Amino acid sequence: FPSHDIGSLEKELKKMEKTLARADYVGDFDLNFIVNEKGAFCLEPTCRQGYPASYIHDEMMETDWPTAFMGLWDKSIDKMPMKTGFAVGVVMVTYPFPFEEKEFFNEEYEGLPILGLNEENLPHVHFCHIKLKDEKIVLSGTMGYALVCTDSGETMKKAKNEAYKIVDDNIIVTGK
Repeated sequence: FPSHDIGSLEKELKKMEKTLARADYVGDFDLNFIVNEKGAFCLEPTCRQGYPASYIHDEMMETDWPTAFMGLWDKSIDKMPMKTGFAVGVVMVTYPFPFEEKEFFNEEYEGLPILGLNEENLPHVHFCHIKLKDEKIVLSGTMGYALVCTDSGETMKKAKNEAYKIVDDNIIVTGK
């Protein structure tokens, strides 16, 4: 977020604080925003681990999810152990996403390989509708939701640039 939009985020979070405290809520909490040149606009709160948000949150975790949730549950910690900064996720899809067109997908995209995975970028690549075929990672499913590439940084711009490096330099879906 540009610095002037952080107030929007804090304002929206403050609205939920008393309600969540009364419910003794612990766990993941996500606010979905649209951010454009006019500002940041809150769409919805999400009190569940959803996709692709959970992959983006994973970039910021300082521990694994079971340890974090257990610590919140038994009150040995009072907040999620997160890094400071920002995380970005790039959802990589093919047509017909976001719609499901099984016959078209199967003819055109089923089995296309995902290339460029390596030890450096693999921790930032989260597989969605893929499968292993002939020892290759290939597209699967019916709607083209392939994977999510994530990374983090001290600023939103750095996080975005790092996530797109994975997309641009490494992850290539080739044609049949």
